[in-house]
Amino acid sequence: MMRHVLPAEQVGQVLRDARSAGGAFDAAWLVAVSRAVDSLSDTDREDWRAALNSTREAWGSAWDHRPATRAQRALALVADASDRMPIPEHECAHCGDELADDKRRGPPRLYCSARCRRDAHIARAA
Repeated sequence: MMRHVLPAEQVGQVLRDARSAGGAFDAAWLVAVSRAVDSLSDTDREDWRAALNSTREAWGSAWDHRPATRAQRALALVADASDRMPIPEHECAHCGDELADDKRRGPPRLYCSARCRRDAHIARAA
């Protein structure tokens, strides 16, 4: 039996593909939402479009490899475990690679290397 794919999963796949291809988030978002809701009934389409658009900022954060917020991590804890994708707690804010466990004191590291920190700064300045 074929598994039903939720519109949110479709959005995630389209965004992953677009990001890998070097696309821009704003353009990819419009395509992703349109494809995800295209085959739904009118009522479901509007409900899903509203739900997805209300989470656009979180999708954009993930696109930019910004760490999950406290609220997003809390939501992941209460989400249905069968539908939940893990949210990395220690991911480089620039490249998305997993950060090594940080045993030092002070604020958590955001970048995996000085190069990523520099590249992120250059990207923000551009």
